[in-house]
Amino acid sequence: MVSVDLDPVEIAADSAVNFLHCYSFRIDEKNGCKIFIDVCSFSTIEDDRSMYCKGWRLEWWVDPEEYSIIEVDDDVSKHYNWASYQEPNFWYSDQNGQTMRLASDKELLTLLRASRQVKFIMTVDRCSSVGALNVTQNENDLVTDSKLQLVQVTDELNEQHIQVTDELQLVQVTDSKLQLVQVTDELNEQHIQVTDEVNESSAQAIQEVPQYNGQE
Repeated sequence: MVSVDLDPVEIAADSAVNFLHCYSFRIDEKNGCKIFIDVCSFSTIEDDRSMYCKGWRLEWWVDPEEYSIIEVDDDVSKHYNWASYQEPNFWYSDQNGQTMRLASDKELLTLLRASRQVKFIMTVDRCSSVGALNVTQNENDLVTDSKLQLVQVTDELNEQHIQVTDELQLVQVTDSKLQLVQVTDELNEQHIQVTDEVNESSAQAIQEVPQYNGQE
């Protein structure tokens, strides 16, 4: 098992990277089935310390006629440990491509008998049967830290959203002011042009009016 102490972050001295492949030589490979377990990274409590366990792929040969979920747990536990409030879950893709949770030994044997190679994804999750009284203070702290991190990320996203919204509103107000100034300038230019045309027309009309000299 590869473990990393979260505080401080360090690789555990008893790491066993060489256990990526764990073949069972007592199984006849001609009649056996090879299973692959892709273990997802997870956080746990070990010796009252928060630990981060890095995911790896495990693989070994099994007897497709005599194998159970408990035995899968036992084989994986040789390389990974999890807390008492946690449990491993195994997932696979069915014929329709949907991800299913392995729920029974009968289901496991059916998969092993149908193929020479079977792949699972293993997640370590909180036991649904564990009550609050059975959880230690460290385990509670780990869950609390996760919730605090989620709240912190949510707050940061909200702040970014507010900042972007404020900037967008400022841009919109600025654009509206610029458009208003542009329209005002155009109206002023049109007003000046109309005034000039009216003045020019008035001057021309005055010039065209005949002057009366008292003679008919």
